[in-house]
Amino acid sequence: MADLLSATLPASTIVAAHSLDRLAYHLNFSCSQIVIFTHPSLWSIYGERLESQLSAIAPFTVLHIPEGEGSKSLVQAKRCWQHLARKRVDRNSLILALGGGVICDLAGFVASVYMRGIDAVYLPTSLLAMVDAAIGGKTGINLGKNKNVIGSFHLPKRVLIDPLFLRTLPRREYNAGFAEVIKYGMIAHPPLLDLLEQHWHRFEQKDEALLEEVIKQSCTIKQWFVDADFKDRGIRAQLNYGHTFGHAIESLTHYQYLHGEAVAIGMSYAAHLSLRMNLTDRATVQRQDEICKQIGLPLAAPPYPITRFIALMKSDKKASDGKINLILLEKIGKVIQVFQVNPSLIKQILLEHQIKISISK
Repeated sequence: MADLLSATLPASTIVAAHSLDRLAYHLNFSCSQIVIFTHPSLWSIYGERLESQLSAIAPFTVLHIPEGEGSKSLVQAKRCWQHLARKRVDRNSLILALGGGVICDLAGFVASVYMRGIDAVYLPTSLLAMVDAAIGGKTGINLGKNKNVIGSFHLPKRVLIDPLFLRTLPRREYNAGFAEVIKYGMIAHPPLLDLLEQHWHRFEQKDEALLEEVIKQSCTIKQWFVDADFKDRGIRAQLNYGHTFGHAIESLTHYQYLHGEAVAIGMSYAAHLSLRMNLTDRATVQRQDEICKQIGLPLAAPPYPITRFIALMKSDKKASDGKINLILLEKIGKVIQVFQVNPSLIKQILLEHQIKISISK
């Protein structure tokens, strides 16, 4: 993975403070109509700044999406398509996603299917969306308890990442976004972990220069995987480190955990399972856990029915023939894909973490 250091972001992805205020400059292409997908709370903050810029580009309407993971559903997607049809949105129109991961995932999916595909532009407002959901062209909605099982690959025409959005991001959501940054450090680029360990006090203060740097590095790492394996048939699977556990936690707890929090727990479970399978050493696992704790991310979830947990893992997108396939840890900066992991080993890790929670109470 030596060529990771030479990876670059495409020209369509812009990471720059105040890019929100240069929207018309960055959207330098024609479109017949713009439909904005966003949450009411976000529009109340940023709507006024966007209105004059957008009206100079094309007529626009705003479609308010309810907050929460529940909006990533077929019901919500159908509502969006009906809105587009009522507004006579054509193939030269544009969907603009202003929001976090839920908005980007939903808007991208709706755009990919409507009229067999129209353009989308992402303005991610959460750290997690900036470093993950907005990058790479994956779109998706949930089907019942199964996360992201309906989706498509549909690259946005532009991704405008303005770190200044993070000024208004609640602290819990802000911290949760760093789980994906930690993931990139664990699977590919250890210097990201050094940045977090040495400068967390500056990240706590939302230092804009440092945030811009860590966002650029994170996006570049993800872009490297995307360029190498766009359709997610090989090495891109490494980006799912911690996610098979994390998705099960989200489903079992009805999304009481933010995605980043669930991923942090999932990475801890995956690391301890790697240790149990003699794939990694204790110091590596401890370092990952300590960084998560420093940021305030959880390392375990409350007790839940283990049989249901295993069943959800078996229905994960990366499973095959009902067998659990996982990305596991070898060392800092290197993971491997392990096929048909023994469920009994997973049960042991889940039980150990449940015991830790019981003792800590």
